[in-house]
Amino acid sequence: MADYDIAKEKLILNKNGTFIQEVMLKVTSKVDTTKGAWVYDPNTRYVKFTNNYMQVLNGFKQLNPEYSKNLTSASFPVNSFWGNIMIEFAEGVFYEKAQ
Repeated sequence: MADYDIAKEKLILNKNGTFIQEVMLKVTSKVDTTKGAWVYDPNTRYVKFTNNYMQVLNGFKQLNPEYSKNLTSASFPVNSFWGNIMIEFAEGVFYEKAQ
């Protein structure tokens, strides 16, 4: 789960290498969903979304208005802090594992 100024995101990583990403824009409550594939590299500690990832934020942490149309691949570092697994997808913005 990620909760930041523009949106809330839910990212489900399935054991079979598929993912479901759900984005809810806070201003409109609009929800977009996509499905794709992911892989984790334990040597680099990066997770790669190989297709259909919605890149909601641009490089300035602002809304990418075409995020649900221009699906892409992406790669992010995975870290563990005090037993919590986190994926950093923008500077200072993390997906945190939901209990």
